Amino acid sequence: MNGRATQPPKKLCPQHYEEKAGVSAQSLCNRLTGSLGLQPEQKAFIKEDGINENLFLLGLILNRARTKFRDTHLAAIDLTKSFETSSHSSIIAALAARGIDRVFVNYVRDLYANSNTAFYVNGQSGHAFHPTCGVRQGDPLSPIIFNLVIDTLISKIKESPIGTSIDGIRVVVSAYADDLILFAETNMGLQTNLNLDQQILKSCNLQINSSKSFTLSIPADAKNRQTKVVPGNFAVNQSPLLSVGVEGSFKYRG
Repeated sequence: MNGRATQPPKKLCPQHYEEKAGVSAQSLCNRLTGSLGLQPEQKAFIKEDGINENLFLLGLILNRARTKFRDTHLAAIDLTKSFETSSHSSIIAALAARGIDRVFVNYVRDLYANSNTAFYVNGQSGHAFHPTCGVRQGDPLSPIIFNLVIDTLISKIKESPIGTSIDGIRVVVSAYADDLILFAETNMGLQTNLNLDQQILKSCNLQINSSKSFTLSIPADAKNRQTKVVPGNFAVNQSPLLSVGVEGSFKYRG
């Protein structure tokens, strides 16, 4: 059975922006990207080599655990279909919280509020429905809007006193789009931040994909100048997270 939308959500094109804002889509995106002041931990959809920066940070923290004999615990978090499930209310709230011009906020609100979709099934048009979550596929603003939603999470998680430190600089989280890493120096601290992370995500209609997330625990014995990888015991919503062991490996894309 094949289906196709009779009224797919409208994709924003330069003409739409020129009519509403008097600028091209690319120009508007550039202006927003440069003026939003996103948390520096987010490295996706920006004009920087964010992947290498996050890889360098992760390597630095792991090397410090090994050479400075510091307890280190981390959780690499994957979100479940985050681009498709971000609530529209959280999108509008994120825009408004940034102090973006009310006319533009209302414009985005109208775009999401007035989109209806229906499907043809076996040659018959189905009932039209109104999507209430997800950023618009093909919209050049969608990556920026998604960054704003995740930025809300990053801002709140950074308020936690729990994290790790490098030369006196506290590090709580790193992010590349919806791939996050939480850092802590104790088991309890990491679980506390996982719980906080899940609470914040729930308010945005997002959730952690426990089957694609993992943890790594490296306790240190400073007296004997040793470190070792040990099994972790962490969970999200009572679902245990994979613990990377001594002979285990993991992939991290940024």
